[in-house]
Amino acid sequence: MSENSSFLTLMLDVVTFRPGFARIPVGDDGEPLGALGALMLTKAVKWQVEAGEGVWFQKSLEAWRWETAMDEAEMNEARARLRETPFWEERAVSKPEPRLYVFVNLQVLADVLDDLISGR
Repeated sequence: MSENSSFLTLMLDVVTFRPGFARIPVGDDGEPLGALGALMLTKAVKWQVEAGEGVWFQKSLEAWRWETAMDEAEMNEARARLRETPFWEERAVSKPEPRLYVFVNLQVLADVLDDLISGR
């Protein structure tokens, strides 16, 4: 197998996922965020850290698709769940190109995770 093979390229393309995020209670019913929401949140936290705390970041829908391997329906489901959390804010802009502006309040997320771990 050559070093430039498609297989090796695909093997290096990894989507990260934080399972603990999937357990975050969401909404009034406290149901877990789930795998799709956790996948999207994992990527958003990375981008939020890169952008800086307190700064909105924006990504095209294509970037979200590429980075999460989620289709539009899956992203919409994940976003709906994330909007029910106290740490996720978003604004969708459709022109000139569809983009999603997101702000993840990392301190609130940390507090939610602390509560989850401590059983509160």
